[in-house]
Amino acid sequence: MIPTIYPWQSDQWQSLAKALAEDRLAHAYLLAGSVGIGKSHFAGCLASLLVCKQPQMAQACGECESCQLTLAGNHPDFRHIDVEEGKRQIRVEQVRDIQHFTNQTSFAGGRKVVVVNPAEAMNNSTANAFLKTLEEPAGNTILILCTDAPGQLLATIRSRCRVIDFPMPSSEMALAWLTERVGERDSEALLIEAA
Repeated sequence: MIPTIYPWQSDQWQSLAKALAEDRLAHAYLLAGSVGIGKSHFAGCLASLLVCKQPQMAQACGECESCQLTLAGNHPDFRHIDVEEGKRQIRVEQVRDIQHFTNQTSFAGGRKVVVVNPAEAMNNSTANAFLKTLEEPAGNTILILCTDAPGQLLATIRSRCRVIDFPMPSSEMALAWLTERVGERDSEALLIEAA
């Protein structure tokens, strides 16, 4: 099943859904907010929508071949860059692979999507290599960067992305969401523990 966004992300989602419907998406987005706010989840939902062949009500359908490939983790037009196991940073070779990927023709004839998470795990060499892709994205490529620390990114990277901020949800919204999933007593305990 294709995941859906969290309730506290609805404003950001509606803004992007409107841009998509009006065919005015930016080529790069920087999702910024606190650790654990759900930026990675949002990026996954957005990537699923962008490669879906039959979106419904600004959501990936979950049924088409593209959605099935995304769910299986092997959609040929979607790449995810993160810190490899045993490493501390995103490597330059990973960015070069993305450059090659973005220069290829889309397998399904639609968009290509790249998620970089956490973007601040790119050192200066890696960030400078990524900048070339960010400045000249090939074809119909959308780049989505997630960060807990936008100030750690090169200013040139931040300036080439449309920034989407993710504030903390209100206690009421978080409690309502938790209550739906774990029950009232457990959700209150979780909120007290998190405070």
